[in-house]
Amino acid sequence: MSVHSKPRALTFKAGGAITANSFVKFGSADDTVVLAGAGERAIGVSVAAAASAEKVEVHCFGGGSKVKLSATVTRGNFLKSNASGLALKGAAAGDFCAAMAMESGVSGDVVAVELAPVVVAAAEV
Repeated sequence: MSVHSKPRALTFKAGGAITANSFVKFGSADDTVVLAGAGERAIGVSVAAAASAEKVEVHCFGGGSKVKLSATVTRGNFLKSNASGLALKGAAAGDFCAAMAMESGVSGDVVAVELAPVVVAAAEV
């Protein structure tokens, strides 16, 4: 059973190809987003896939969403972006994480998350 709060959705223009359920970050213009890279400061999760210049709905901080995993995670893990915008556990002090897993999963699963910016503390590693 997936549990997350109501999403806080905003609409942006895709600044490149965006895959569904992936972490995104601000693009080069105020109204654009692109896939987040490894450890980059994601602002939310894409709801659906979008081609460059298409509109894309993004679930942003302060709400829930669903994100695709690139590795095994356990509910309660803080999640960061890999090089392709997929989620994995923030495992080192100083890692910027954009969400907390609300359910456990393995690579390829789409799991419920709560979106909030977190920097992993040494005590959490």
